[in-house]
Amino acid sequence: MIATRNQPRILLYHRFCESPDPEPTVIDAITFDWQIRHIQRNFRVITLGEYVRGVREKTQIPRPTAILTVDDGYRDFYEIAYPILRKHRVPATFFITVNFIGPLSDFCIRLDDEKKWVFIYRLLAAARVDLPREAISKYAPVTWEQINEMNGQGIEIGSHTLNHPILSRVRDERLLREEIEGSRKAIEERIGERVKTFCYPNGTPGDIDERAMREVKKAGYHGAVVTTGGFFDDNYRLPRIGVSSDKTDFLWKACGLENLTGQFRFN
Repeated sequence: MIATRNQPRILLYHRFCESPDPEPTVIDAITFDWQIRHIQRNFRVITLGEYVRGVREKTQIPRPTAILTVDDGYRDFYEIAYPILRKHRVPATFFITVNFIGPLSDFCIRLDDEKKWVFIYRLLAAARVDLPREAISKYAPVTWEQINEMNGQGIEIGSHTLNHPILSRVRDERLLREEIEGSRKAIEERIGERVKTFCYPNGTPGDIDERAMREVKKAGYHGAVVTTGGFFDDNYRLPRIGVSSDKTDFLWKACGLENLTGQFRFN
């Protein structure tokens, strides 16, 4: 673990499934159990909130450290990943999108936020379909009851905004503030405790601007994560590395070998 000794490994997950899936970023239960056992053997695992508190208070951060983060708020985290984490007594940080509506298409991600919503509703009208009141099972979100259960069992709840917009494309300052600060308040009302961590939707350099970072700080978050690599010099732009179900890919990234090569081995 020489490559990871001085920096935490913040690992990024999105989706989970029972059986192996052709999409490598969808982690099946057996593979996730194997990954957690490997992480537990080789790292001290803490939540993102514990890490940023240690940095803020200038206390000793245990090394080597791993932080598990999961984005969006899909129910498969509760049904598949959470029982495995509980079994191994491993904590994680779960970033939820408050007004969960399912994943956005690549096209919508490139649009300004207002244009995105205009496009969605015009598309629905042209297709003569009604948006279902609830997501189909594959895209079902967790419930607030499930969130509160996990919150008491080692899962830190963080904010992933209200509607998952690309924040650099939200031109209206009031809407930007509502997505960031409003989502924190909405979650706090539901779970009854302070939300300290934030995850930028999409999280690549073009998706985050100084306006968004400024609002995250003003909203009272103690730290925030992106979806790209980088340096640990700013608690509001902490780098993460996405992992897959491929064992070689996972071991390469968990060991931090991209720090030595200057690039990721796999996409």
